[in-house]
Amino acid sequence: MASLHCVLTMSSQNPLILCVIDGDMNIFSPALLKQGLQGGRQAAQELTKNIAEFLSQEEVQIFGRLSFWVTIYFNKRSLVNMLRDEGICAPDQLEAFMTGLSQASPRFLLVDVGPGKDGSDVKIKGVKARALICPWV
Repeated sequence: MASLHCVLTMSSQNPLILCVIDGDMNIFSPALLKQGLQGGRQAAQELTKNIAEFLSQEEVQIFGRLSFWVTIYFNKRSLVNMLRDEGICAPDQLEAFMTGLSQASPRFLLVDVGPGKDGSDVKIKGVKARALICPWV
């Protein structure tokens, strides 16, 4: 999870952790992608588990209720083309996978940043900067 960025914001006793992922650089397992809808749901479960483990290793002290949100930024057109060209999965499998992932929990958000080389990176930097400036986000 080297590319997982987590920002902790405090609101009284209920911390909010924002996790942002560069979906252009971090591709889910081909086996999960090929499973479509079910693979997306399983990916959400594994991601939730991995984030919880990451936070525990970082010794985040939580008092009260913990809430975390995951946003994955990606260039959908590029991702579809790359996965199809490399024989990893078909466009309809990716679409079903994304549906399963986003519908697994309301806290999972998938954002297509559109074409452009650094779209995901720019968005991630913006989220991190905003959370540092406005810790109540």
